[in-house]
Amino acid sequence: MNPVDGKPNPEKLLELQYDLRKNRFKSKKNPTVPGESEDMKWKERGPGNVGGRTKGLMFDPNDS
Repeated sequence: MNPVDGKPNPEKLLELQYDLRKNRFKSKKNPTVPGESEDMKWKERGPGNVGGRTKGLMFDPNDS
């Protein structure tokens, strides 16, 4: 999507697909999903004394 005119740019589709594929293979070497590596372990935030079902889960990718 072009932020200037708010319309998609179909002529950049191949370039975008190439970048996405390149980044996908790069991320398999260095996992960036929480829980996949020792550096990105899940941290329990609590509360730990309440039972029940999880109805939603959110995480902030900018929160270290």
